[in-house]
Amino acid sequence: MAEVDTMAAGPQLPYLLTALADGIDTIPAEQAAPLLAAAAQGLRQPHSAWVLADALDVVCTRPGLAARLGNRIVRDLATLAEDALAGDCDAALAQPAIAGLLRLAVAGGSPHRLLALLTEITGTEPADALDRLPILIGIARDHFADTDRLLDVLNALENQPDLNPATRADASFELALADERAALQAADRTTAGEQLQRALMRFTELDRTHEARLDARAHAAAIEAVLAFADLEQNPTGDSSARQRLTEAADQLDTTAAHLAAWTGRMHQLDWLSARSLTQSAWAKLVTTLNAAQAHLDQPSWYNPADALNDLLEIYLASRSIHAPANDSTGLTALISPAVEAPFVRSQGLLHQLEQALAHDPQFTDHPDAQALYDAVRQRRQQLSSQAPQQEAVPGKVLEGRPALAALFQELLSFRS
Repeated sequence: MAEVDTMAAGPQLPYLLTALADGIDTIPAEQAAPLLAAAAQGLRQPHSAWVLADALDVVCTRPGLAARLGNRIVRDLATLAEDALAGDCDAALAQPAIAGLLRLAVAGGSPHRLLALLTEITGTEPADALDRLPILIGIARDHFADTDRLLDVLNALENQPDLNPATRADASFELALADERAALQAADRTTAGEQLQRALMRFTELDRTHEARLDARAHAAAIEAVLAFADLEQNPTGDSSARQRLTEAADQLDTTAAHLAAWTGRMHQLDWLSARSLTQSAWAKLVTTLNAAQAHLDQPSWYNPADALNDLLEIYLASRSIHAPANDSTGLTALISPAVEAPFVRSQGLLHQLEQALAHDPQFTDHPDAQALYDAVRQRRQQLSSQAPQQEAVPGKVLEGRPALAALFQELLSFRS
């Protein structure tokens, strides 16, 4: 017990916390109290940034220990982060302190102190204190509501010329992710498309100006593939630039994903950041699905309808693995669905195959996406039917500028009359 204060003040703090976590339920209260006090003091005045990071990793993965340390750990970490950002202590302590606050908040704690701290950042703080901070801001936006003010912080960091280029690039990446997220949460197709275009522009520029940002290149390729697939509704048959864009984007994503795996495969990956890797995998799966499904979009009929329909319905499942839309938000689905629906709107034969699948094939009869697709197709066909009588009897705009064809058309009308 006499050496506990010395251990807590030095690089052995993570080992002390591990031992304390393992025996916290069996240590008598009178012995646990000074141990917890020493541990709290070690977190309040850590030996170094890396010691603090390792110590907080123990605390955040041991809920029992975090509970025994209580709310004081949040207060102490917030104070430590504020001092580091103000230059009153080692600036390198800011990142692990804020990361600890974030992890505790995500695990169920209150995020108010964390968000108040992040929204006060101006970009004029010591550069070392802001290192990797945009990533933490982005994760905070992923998890907590009413965080639009953090976009102002990211903009300030992106446009601060005195910061490290890597920090500014991280801010640019998080702003691009914010645009991407806004597209996924959009209420209509137009807004979703505009937001994805903005995200694509940011990711492309980041990839152009920073050689090592393979993550930006991967997101750019994924978005380009989605936008190209959406454009297939306008030109579903024949030679299509949209098809070529989709194929090239899918190839680019495959190549980039392989490079990312090669670069990061043997690197230490923080478990609590794994959700972002899963998101990139979900985008890759969606693009692969879109690329496989595009072959079915311009066919008048299918030799194997069940397989073709499965490929198309897989698009909906893959899109939901990226983002599950709320009731008032269509987002990604609004961009992708029209291209999936278009073949059934154009072709009575494909619609019949869909109807037969819903009526007789067990794998589709209770499939919610198949029924939703059928309902959407029926609605679009009804809309087109209602618009048909309002069209001109003589296709004037089609014949405009084509006098020979117009004369022939008039002769045919005269003959019929």
